[in-house]
Amino acid sequence: MESPTLLILAILSVYPLVYTLYYSLTDYYYISKNGINFIGIKNYADLWKNTYFIRSVVNTIKFTIACTLLETAAGIAVAVYVNSLNRFKKFMRTIILLPNLLPPVTAALIWKIMLSNNYGILNEFLRALHLPVFNWFFDTRTAMATIILIDVWQCMPFVFLLIYASLQTVPSSLYEAAKIDGANRWHEFCYITIPSISGSIMLCLLLRTIDS
Repeated sequence: MESPTLLILAILSVYPLVYTLYYSLTDYYYISKNGINFIGIKNYADLWKNTYFIRSVVNTIKFTIACTLLETAAGIAVAVYVNSLNRFKKFMRTIILLPNLLPPVTAALIWKIMLSNNYGILNEFLRALHLPVFNWFFDTRTAMATIILIDVWQCMPFVFLLIYASLQTVPSSLYEAAKIDGANRWHEFCYITIPSISGSIMLCLLLRTIDS
């Protein structure tokens, strides 16, 4: 049972990885008729001298850190808030999860229309208030923040769902005992909630880092 699975895994994963690594150490060019010559790590050395590549790496790191931290923090805050509600829990869960149910292409088109430089609702609102407008996706002052905002909007519900499910496993007796001892909401959050769901928080950080 395991041998066919390992064979398929090797064909689909290991072979392409080794194949790519080998050709990265040569001067292979797919439209060239010249032979293939081994050049060692020259391609990698040239890559790290490329300012565009360095900038893309830095931007990716910034994006990953910002999205991961913001989505996790917002997901925890929203999950704790919804879990504390006595009414409208189902309604709130439905509303919060809606962005995550949208296909990425649909979400991208919605935000593209909303943030359009010519007819976007946000710029029209700013014009009505006589405030400066921006070309949100192309202005270097706003592009990164805009993309981060969109990613947080769509992916935060995923963190919310995991954290909210984890909160259901925290015994209510712990909070009751804390109230008897005089603990306030902040103490309960720091000393009961966070330690109890720390495993789920680490899972969220890992998954969101990989995805971002």
